[in-house]
Amino acid sequence: NLDKKLIASLADGVVPEPPKQDIKYIPKESQLKVGEPGLDAAPLIERFQKLFPGHPHVLQAAFIKIEDTSGPRLLLGLRLQDESKDEFRKIAEIIAKASEGILAKGKTMDITLIRGKLDGAFEKYGNIFYKK
Repeated sequence: NLDKKLIASLADGVVPEPPKQDIKYIPKESQLKVGEPGLDAAPLIERFQKLFPGHPHVLQAAFIKIEDTSGPRLLLGLRLQDESKDEFRKIAEIIAKASEGILAKGKTMDITLIRGKLDGAFEKYGNIFYKK
């Protein structure tokens, strides 16, 4: 079943733009639990292993599981050739689109750069599944 508004806009020759992904920041003073990603990451890993070779800026990708006051979720860590905000936003939008329909209902995934204090968390708990 397609949305009636979507069908009408396509009939008019207008392809709707996907909604912009929200970029949220976890305050540095937040308590954060970190652990291994578990089985939730498996279907995403399979999809991203096919996706990342086509994107030369992605040098490495790994998952960990994090939990804070908003609950547990997967955290996808990336090392990018160009770590500018614009490049990060571009690849985050590509990842969001590629992961649609894969996560179980109620599950979420965040995306970050692997650097600073997070570097150690990804080293200790991370499942590095892509490396260029």
